[in-house]
Amino acid sequence: MADDPQAAIAAAAKTAKMCAAFCGLSLLVLVFIMVVDNQIKRDLVGKVAEARRLVNDFGQYYGQVMNGGAAAGVGGDRAGAGVDGGDGGAGVVLDAPGAAGDGSAVGADKGAPVARRSRAQGGPRGDG
Repeated sequence: MADDPQAAIAAAAKTAKMCAAFCGLSLLVLVFIMVVDNQIKRDLVGKVAEARRLVNDFGQYYGQVMNGGAAAGVGGDRAGAGVDGGDGGAGVVLDAPGAAGDGSAVGADKGAPVARRSRAQGGPRGDG
């Protein structure tokens, strides 16, 4: 054991002070990390809200365009605009140039992939 009890008490007090200082420093680091984490979380929530707003605006714009209405910022009526050629047939998609309209796939004569035969749905992608 220790030869001098006073020296042992002084060493223990010094060790206790160092432990207390280390605990205080650890708490300061913890508070700093929590503040930084909270700031990052606030920024992230703000970005998510902005992304949701953009997706919602796009959905509304897409809905307006697909329903034949003029979207905000895109003035004018639909007559003479789009693929319908101004004949009022909004939503009518014309055949591709050079397609005979006989149901054959466009580019099938050039070795392009054609539609697969239908079969029962299943599998991990739902395609067979």
